[in-house]
Amino acid sequence: MGTSLTAYDVAVVMATFNGEAYVEEQLRSILDQSRRPDILVISDDGSMDATLRLCEATLAQSGLPYNIEVNSHRLGYAENFRQAALSVNANWILFSDQDDSWMPDKIETLLKQASESNALVFVHDLEFCDENLQPLEGTLEERLAAASKTPDSFEKGCCMMARGDFTRFCLALMPPGESHDSWLSKAALYIDRRVFLLGRRLIRHRVHSGQVSGRFTKFGRRERRRTRQLKLKRFVARLIAGRRRHVESLRRALQRHEALIKITEAFADASTQRRAELDCERLRRRVQLAETGSLQQVRAYVPEIIRGTSVRRRELIEDLLFTFGRKR
Repeated sequence: MGTSLTAYDVAVVMATFNGEAYVEEQLRSILDQSRRPDILVISDDGSMDATLRLCEATLAQSGLPYNIEVNSHRLGYAENFRQAALSVNANWILFSDQDDSWMPDKIETLLKQASESNALVFVHDLEFCDENLQPLEGTLEERLAAASKTPDSFEKGCCMMARGDFTRFCLALMPPGESHDSWLSKAALYIDRRVFLLGRRLIRHRVHSGQVSGRFTKFGRRERRRTRQLKLKRFVARLIAGRRRHVESLRRALQRHEALIKITEAFADASTQRRAELDCERLRRRVQLAETGSLQQVRAYVPEIIRGTSVRRRELIEDLLFTFGRKR
């Protein structure tokens, strides 16, 4: 899929895979927008049902410019979205799941907010629905609150609109293992928290057994306790696994921060660039400590952590546990 030479104002990118059950309804909700997109890009990951036929039949008579590409091999949903977004040149890019339904004023509302803000990513609320689009309990904002999470921790592409140049730059640098929406959110938050959170519910998010992207569950006290227990179990498992996995984890974090340095150079001020460089240097020292386990390095490392935040102190404890624990 090559990059479109035409510059558009608003593009919608959709990743599809065996979505015949709901894709036509979702496409019609996009076509019925009070402010239509200027182009719709669909990247199909090798559907074996009627998805492609339904997309072509729905869009052929719509009068909306569109592009449908089929991957030669299976990419997975995140890479499928990434490829679609990189293929289009637009000022604003919205991500669409294949099985939701958009409120008629979604694009118009987001563009109005974009005209009044310097944010790089805009995130809105959603309404959870069953397979028949009947409302379920709780909005996104309510479920995040129940899970003791802040709204800016939310990373779901179906609720995002992002600046086109920022999107293309970030996704071109996306490290392995990241998803398109999580990476865009992390990068925008890192750059002076330039994510705008809009409280309005602008899509009906269908929750069903066949969906490809992440699913939400209701969080209560018991679920929060299980989440904490799961995090502890994962940490213990990493501790037992030893230094090798710890080093691999730090190297992945370092790779992300090296990409963030390039992003801050393009979209942030000098102070944010300097913070990115310092964070990257801190990770390099952590990698070096984990690889060598030198007591001299520990002595140089300790004062900085003690003067730092509680997060830095937890990093030191974790590094020491892995560095001088089991070495596999």
